[in-house]
Amino acid sequence: TPSNSSAASDVYKRQVIEGWSLASMSGVNLLNIPASVTTIGAGAFYSCSSLKEITIPQSVTSIGANAFAYCGNLTAINIKGTANRISGAPWGAQYGNRAINWNV
Repeated sequence: TPSNSSAASDVYKRQVIEGWSLASMSGVNLLNIPASVTTIGAGAFYSCSSLKEITIPQSVTSIGANAFAYCGNLTAINIKGTANRISGAPWGAQYGNRAINWNV
């Protein structure tokens, strides 16, 4: 399980962020997924407690279930374009004070 922001820099080398690959990562507040990424797997950022804002580019066409579940401080999810395949509550059932912004 990644434990610091150096794991997040590995995201910039990927086309697919595999399921559970960055779960419980700490030390990253803001994450801009690069345009090279097309898929965010199930639970990819599950329980990333320090994550506050994430921007997902138009290149992402699939977001897996619980991809951002239990990210307790996540208040903004910015999705550019349209993710064609979104599986079962990728940001989790506990919405809290969270804004999901489409086509930003």
